[in-house]
Amino acid sequence: MEENIGRSRLGKASNAHSSARRDLTANAPRPPPSKRGRRKQGPPQGQGPYDHEAGGSRSRARSRFGQPSVAHDDFDADEFLNEHAEYEEHEQQEEPPHYQPQYPPQYPPQQQQQQQQPQEKPQEQPQRRRRSRPQARPPPVDGEVYGGGPSDLSLLSEYHNHRAILIWEAASDDKEILERNLRCIASGKKVIDIKKPPRNERWFWGPVEATGLEPLVRTNFSVLDYGLIWAFVERWHSETATFHLPIGELGITLDDVQCLLHLPIEGKFLNHSRMTRDEGADMVNAFLGVSKKCAMDSFADLNGLYLKHTVLEAIYSDNRKNADRAVAENKPMHEIRLYRERCIRAFLLYLVSSTLFSNKSNYYVDVIYLQYFQNLTTVHEWNWGAAALVHLQHYLDDGCLARVNQMAGYM
Repeated sequence: MEENIGRSRLGKASNAHSSARRDLTANAPRPPPSKRGRRKQGPPQGQGPYDHEAGGSRSRARSRFGQPSVAHDDFDADEFLNEHAEYEEHEQQEEPPHYQPQYPPQYPPQQQQQQQQPQEKPQEQPQRRRRSRPQARPPPVDGEVYGGGPSDLSLLSEYHNHRAILIWEAASDDKEILERNLRCIASGKKVIDIKKPPRNERWFWGPVEATGLEPLVRTNFSVLDYGLIWAFVERWHSETATFHLPIGELGITLDDVQCLLHLPIEGKFLNHSRMTRDEGADMVNAFLGVSKKCAMDSFADLNGLYLKHTVLEAIYSDNRKNADRAVAENKPMHEIRLYRERCIRAFLLYLVSSTLFSNKSNYYVDVIYLQYFQNLTTVHEWNWGAAALVHLQHYLDDGCLARVNQMAGYM
């Protein structure tokens, strides 16, 4: 019997014969050492010492990379026969099937680490707490109206900030709202108390009357009805610039200003811009005779281009005394005229700052208005009535808000 009987089947090598298995086991190459991340390779099938006799496809065994395999005598047959049980890759665990990296390796490691971490729900940014102050409720939604108030809010868009809402919605025992008073700051009494020259001194009253501002000396009150003023402020609406009364809307017109205050309502509008402290000090020095150093000290003390009422009153009184002394000493006329013009400018600035342009401070005047008294013969050309109305409406717009407790302007 030939030795190759039973060693081939259909022209291919057969491993069914026991001797063939022994030869295959003895001559099979030892598998290369396992490497991390690479599947271990077993011996190529169908390659034994009788492949050339059995018509095998290869005359010699080759490894995975096409290099000749080297036979190892210490190869363990049990390890080869149980390759499916012993050669599983336990060194590297496979990733869960649901995990897929979202960034390729070329991205920065920080971004990869951020993507590997489970995504958390973004935290909401904490809202800044506002100061507690009396505020009206937010604007109503479409279809909602204020009880007892306007039903059409297309025009009164700022009604939710109005002080009338707090009063309307307050309880009968809410003293914090119902007993709150609006502080009205009026400086008209200072014009009454200031010492003025006699009416027969025409050098003073002649230029003052020519400016058109002389009626402000006679249109002031020593005592004001603050309750009445507050009632009107509560009914003012900045959107319409009118008072909303039970009888209808009532506004202040330029004709009212002319009839009540007798001020000019025609002419050039007051037009001024910001001024530096150096410019303000130069203007005070040229028009009022105050040294530049004293003016700068006053600006630094009040943190702006302001002069105190007491300082301006002292400038007015000193220049008046200097003018009378110059007349008594028979000084040159240009020197007398200089003192008189300074006296008139100081008085006019004091007059308009205590009436038309009064502010909430009640103790200082704004130097910016001094430039309109540079030439006393052209003061009447300015529209003082319109300026007074705009200034008053500005404070009415501010006073009708729920958060405001003070009211200023000419009252």
